Amino acid sequence: MTPPPYLLGLSLVAWGWLTQRPLAALLLVVLVEGCSRLRVRWAFDDREFERVTDLTSIGFALFVVWQWFASKDAGSGILGALSWMPALLAPLIVMQRLSSQGAFPMSALFWSMRRSRERHAHRRLALDYPYFCHVLIAMTCVAPASLRLGPVAAVLCGYALWTWRRGGVRPWVWGAVMASVMAAAAGIAVGVTAAQRAVEEQVLAFFQDRLALRAQADRSRTAIGELGHLEQSSQIVLRVRGEEVSRPARLRNGIFDSYHDGTWFAPSGPYRAARPDGEQGWVLHGNPPERRVTVAGWLEGGRGILPLPEGTTRLDALNVGLVETGAHGVVRVSQGPDLIEFEAGFTPGLAADVPPTPRDLALPARLAAPLQGILAEAGAAGVNPTQDIARLTDFFQQRFRYTVRLGRDPDTTRPLEAFLTTDRAGHCEYFATAAVLALRQLGIPSRYVTGHVVDEWSEREGAWLVRARHAHAWALAWIEGRWVSVDVTPRDWLGLESALQDATPVRDYLSWVHFQFTTWRLSDREGSAPSLWWLALVVPMGGWVLWGVVRRSQRTAVVARSRAQSGEHSWPEIASLLSALEVAGHRRPPSRPFRTWLSELPGIPGALHERLRGWAGLHARWRYDPFSVPPDDADRLRAEAAALALEIREEHASRSGPR
Repeated sequence: MTPPPYLLGLSLVAWGWLTQRPLAALLLVVLVEGCSRLRVRWAFDDREFERVTDLTSIGFALFVVWQWFASKDAGSGILGALSWMPALLAPLIVMQRLSSQGAFPMSALFWSMRRSRERHAHRRLALDYPYFCHVLIAMTCVAPASLRLGPVAAVLCGYALWTWRRGGVRPWVWGAVMASVMAAAAGIAVGVTAAQRAVEEQVLAFFQDRLALRAQADRSRTAIGELGHLEQSSQIVLRVRGEEVSRPARLRNGIFDSYHDGTWFAPSGPYRAARPDGEQGWVLHGNPPERRVTVAGWLEGGRGILPLPEGTTRLDALNVGLVETGAHGVVRVSQGPDLIEFEAGFTPGLAADVPPTPRDLALPARLAAPLQGILAEAGAAGVNPTQDIARLTDFFQQRFRYTVRLGRDPDTTRPLEAFLTTDRAGHCEYFATAAVLALRQLGIPSRYVTGHVVDEWSEREGAWLVRARHAHAWALAWIEGRWVSVDVTPRDWLGLESALQDATPVRDYLSWVHFQFTTWRLSDREGSAPSLWWLALVVPMGGWVLWGVVRRSQRTAVVARSRAQSGEHSWPEIASLLSALEVAGHRRPPSRPFRTWLSELPGIPGALHERLRGWAGLHARWRYDPFSVPPDDADRLRAEAAALALEIREEHASRSGPR
């Protein structure tokens, strides 16, 4: 099917307008539409088509790699590459319009056909409509939410389908039907977009918040009740840089106030957006910070919970689109790269968290008796909160034992009561939960906190390494109008964890290489201008292919033909056949393909109709690939056209004569 005039030029203009690339669009319009206006064509052979196709494929692959380097995440890199498809695929459409064949051999598009190139020599595909579809895809990759995209795409699609309408259908009827279909499609698109946003907010965000940085904003499902060996990985998840005096003892990523059956929950209140300050600065609280450290960590899907020192008031050099704070001061980010490295300004001991609520005193009724026994044994009477905290800390550290080996049978359960009253052994989640509930039993508002300790220094990286096994839990207690950290876990827990570590120098070195490579990839590499390295690879290959094509075109210029010479009316015999059909009442609609129209003519006798169909197939082959038709077949095409014209006139005369 031949596309309507200037379809590709109009689509390229729309692409340049929507993507704000007018200069690139202008150059492509001149290149693509200018080639179709030339009167001379070249007889490229299949190998030259294949050579240009291979160059285009290699260039596209290299451009995708460069976009991945230049973008903050893989998704942005892929979208950036797809948005430039009209320029990357332009060599194919230009070569098609310069060729006398008018279509690409299938062997150039599919490697599987190249071994049997001769068998598929006559199988060709015109790339006009596929290229048009790629231009539409490029528009959506850059401006998917633009209000102009829908109407522009609808108009272009309507124009592209104009030549596909059935003969006899009035233009205004066809236009009305197309307008109705596109209006319905626009309504469906609005509904689908709204549904997609709802799904992203309620489902996708639910899972992503739990994966990012191994932290959860509203729930912390502890390992309380799970037996067996609690595996702790030595994978490096964070890196902290700064002066020794500024090193925070812990980084927090979750604060919870409600406990039920081994799970801690946080308030489900809405997050509020932090106030941006400068290019990549964010203000969490109004107080100026006293210390600063740099924290680097990974994000899943560009979003996650930030691990921050206690009393963080400001974030700088944070390359994300949105920063939000929760009800208990938890900070989450979104629209960020795979790796973030930011500066956290904090003031140790700053009571920046919200004051206590009734939720901070809630207790499970079934734990009242075990907790009361623990308090009595520790000597905490509830008179002096500071002394009670000190006594509880000494009691847990001296009378309890830290372990991650909780039992042999993973199918059985081990509730918190067993930790308090029987074996008195467990990991930090048991200690932190017991401390929070014991403090509440004393009437002291308390909360459960998760995060990591900052303890391991690396000379090679010049930073403190935070591994997955450095994850920790502790308590917050409201004492004298401010929140105080309470950690009752035995102090040797880090040493016990290190004895079980699976880290190796090779694994740590590979982790450092990956971190350095990602940091280099994301540093000052935002943008869409082609890099010099990419051009240095593509331009020499492009020049080599261009030289080969020009050399071939010079050898075949003597047999070059214009597109007009291969038209339907270039031979008198064909013009005579069309005239005979018109006299017989068979006028071809301008939008109807010639071969299809001849195959569907009504009122033609069976034998004559079969001859017309056979002749139409030979004519299509001659028209789209004239150099593959031997001279004898061309002569037979002309002779058969003259004979068919004569028979159609005689048939019409016999039917219209006197009866």
